[in-house]
Amino acid sequence: MQQINPFADALNSLIAEKKTAISIAHFKGPEGHAATWQDMVWRHTNKKGQFINYWFVMDVTNKASLTNLTEEKKFPSPLCDILMMYAIAVHGQSVSISNKASKHAAARQLLTKIEQLVDISNDFLKKNYDGKSSTCITKINLFIAWMQSNNLIEKNIYPIKTKQDINSGADVDFARQKKVPKENVLVALGAIHYDVIPPDEKSWNTHPVAMQRDAFVCAMVALAMGSPNRAAAEQTIIDNQELKEHSETVEGKERTVFYLDWKGSKGYQNNQNHILSHMSEAVRRSIKYMRQATEPSRVLARFFTDPHLPLKQVLFDHRVDEALWQKVNPDISKPINLFTLAYLLGLYNNDNAAAQVIKGTADAFNKNPNVRNSEWLKPIALLLPSDVLKVTSFSIGPLLCAHSNYQAGALAALFGSGHYSVADMQQKWITHVKTCFPAFPRLANNTKEGECDARTRLFAISGHQLSSAGAGGSWMVGGNLPLMPVSPAALANIFQKDIKMKNGKSIFTRHGFSEDFTINPHQFRHYINHTADENNVPKIIINMWSGRTDPTQIATYTHTTGADRSSKISDILLKESTVTVDEAKKSIRLYSKAEYDKLTNSVATETSSGICTQALIINPCNFLSEFETQCVFCESSVHVAHDEDAIALLEKDLRIQTQRLQEAAEHPKFMFSEATQSWYKVHFKNTEMLRQLIELMTSKDIEQGALIRLLTSKAKFHITNLQTKIVDKRPMALPNPDQKLEQLLEHKKQSVARDTTLDELLGMI
Repeated sequence: MQQINPFADALNSLIAEKKTAISIAHFKGPEGHAATWQDMVWRHTNKKGQFINYWFVMDVTNKASLTNLTEEKKFPSPLCDILMMYAIAVHGQSVSISNKASKHAAARQLLTKIEQLVDISNDFLKKNYDGKSSTCITKINLFIAWMQSNNLIEKNIYPIKTKQDINSGADVDFARQKKVPKENVLVALGAIHYDVIPPDEKSWNTHPVAMQRDAFVCAMVALAMGSPNRAAAEQTIIDNQELKEHSETVEGKERTVFYLDWKGSKGYQNNQNHILSHMSEAVRRSIKYMRQATEPSRVLARFFTDPHLPLKQVLFDHRVDEALWQKVNPDISKPINLFTLAYLLGLYNNDNAAAQVIKGTADAFNKNPNVRNSEWLKPIALLLPSDVLKVTSFSIGPLLCAHSNYQAGALAALFGSGHYSVADMQQKWITHVKTCFPAFPRLANNTKEGECDARTRLFAISGHQLSSAGAGGSWMVGGNLPLMPVSPAALANIFQKDIKMKNGKSIFTRHGFSEDFTINPHQFRHYINHTADENNVPKIIINMWSGRTDPTQIATYTHTTGADRSSKISDILLKESTVTVDEAKKSIRLYSKAEYDKLTNSVATETSSGICTQALIINPCNFLSEFETQCVFCESSVHVAHDEDAIALLEKDLRIQTQRLQEAAEHPKFMFSEATQSWYKVHFKNTEMLRQLIELMTSKDIEQGALIRLLTSKAKFHITNLQTKIVDKRPMALPNPDQKLEQLLEHKKQSVARDTTLDELLGMI
């Protein structure tokens, strides 16, 4: 029997209000179309190409595919509407993509357990969430609070209490030991690497349309075992290069060290990263293999960046197959069209590849002269920019190097059927690539500093080489094509999935090993740090090698027992450093950081704009922001009063963001684009918060070295005097973004009216 829901009016009102007042133009639905209120899932992709899915179906994970999903699995109304409203609320928060996804997933999982909202009670929550992790409970409590704030459920439903277990020293030691991977897993990875990238180069298959997923994973493993780096954060953005070496004579013996030019992460400087000599051959082989397999994608990236470049600059040092070159016989001093370039790169995997053109095209031939309305085809090798293509759901796949009919309908829907010149179709594809990756040729992973250039990166893998699932699957139209790059963020996800997955097709099961074999990317780092520590490598060397700015972090990575470590722990501190305390105190930020560590009995991390209080080793940073100084709106970030370097950086960021606001407001589409107006309001508010933060950091009323925390969720600043331990809480004085937007729109309307009047007057002269 259905119960009477006293909150039904509030729910219906909320749904009606949101659907009329809120734009969902920034979301995409299935197959990339504009989002609707009837979709089973929404996707949002940011400027770095990182995406988030908001699912409105039951029994699904955040990384699921639309395959086999049906309307029967969709939540019924109004539960589906609630999930959509919550997706809008969560998406507007200044938190990481993974944080948003997990919050929405928690809400979705709760709603699968009920038929209607009145089923949610204190007893229900206790029955279903008693004993769950504190992380899970926290996200459920946030959803409960959101529903209560919108008057959807009773106010007397209380937050679920969490139980914080107190672990013994033995429990802590056991937990840390689990971070070190099992030896048999590493042995299995070595065997797989030997099979996939064998020493005999003649057996390699580096053809540009050969599948390279296993080779990519093996190359990542070799690099992760060669150096204690942050594999997902750093390796996915490494530049195209060969393994380098340096030899010196030490005590009469020649010693050789191996290294790679390495991009830093978390603000750590770029450096020449040492590679273990025992891994040097595997790393050298892996890099050589990947360079050969991925060179066509770097060529395409140069072309996408500037299609007007002469062919010799696009190809750079890439050697084209002689037979293909002879068929095209191009002029290297002139530009080339996309499709003929793809032919030269071998992406069609067919020396006789042809495109459908209109009848009468020069050098075209009738596919079947005995059939009425037979197709007219022209060899790709001979296509000219002015040739007119006949684009249909049948012809577009072969034209774009598709090696299956997968997404043929979606491609035709995206580009439209009809007649297009080669030049027009080329521009359509380049525009599509840059829509998928707005910062192209810059591509990013999920870390703050993780960016690379598509033209010069090592892992320039195409969507086809990783299979459709690797490049976004059904979400990214054309994501499975040889013409589509794969972002470092997607590469990091694939690497983690392929070495960690259980009960699925991991690289272990693909090569005949047990599905129980599993490892996560960070365990490689733990393993090398732990092994180096056991072999008495000095702590300061391990820290430099691992790219840590804070020497005390090594304690998290060494996994000897408590008894063994107790005698060594004093060596971990700063006594190996050559920096004196007096020299350190010359930096306000370092002094304030040291005081923070002492007050809280925890270890903070220095950043470019202040101090990060998050335990980055246990919980790696995944906070994202549109601002140049990424940390500024993270509530784990603390800023230091009168820190001149940080102030200069923040002031530069303020100028950039103010300019972005001005450019957005002056854009011709500003008056008509709800998405742009929505972005403007959010960005205007954030820019004002940054302005007020700078004012506090430079204020003469605040003591030098005081810590300033910006709490966006509470619209407050907390200012802590490190000497008196007093916290001064100051509210933000934020202007009304809606009022600012109205003023802008009114001003633009008046400007348009004046311009129209002037045009009419000039027309009469």
